[in-house]
Amino acid sequence: MAALPVRFSALRMLALCGRTVIVDEVHALPPFMRQTLSRLLHWLGAVGCPAVLLSATLPGEDGPAPSPSRSRSEPVSGVLA
Repeated sequence: MAALPVRFSALRMLALCGRTVIVDEVHALPPFMRQTLSRLLHWLGAVGCPAVLLSATLPGEDGPAPSPSRSRSEPVSGVLA
């Protein structure tokens, strides 16, 4: 809800400051929601909030998965066994 262009969205984003945002099943997001998530990730990166994107599969022909803002540093890629 914080990334949607609705009334008082700035207050919703303010509530996320200092928190770790976890998004599960990123691979199942429709294209319009990926754009919204991408906007949220860029904002979170600008204020220094960590984000964790979880997916059971790698992105396929639907396009690349949303990526965090690369303005601060490159994210660490890895697989948990």
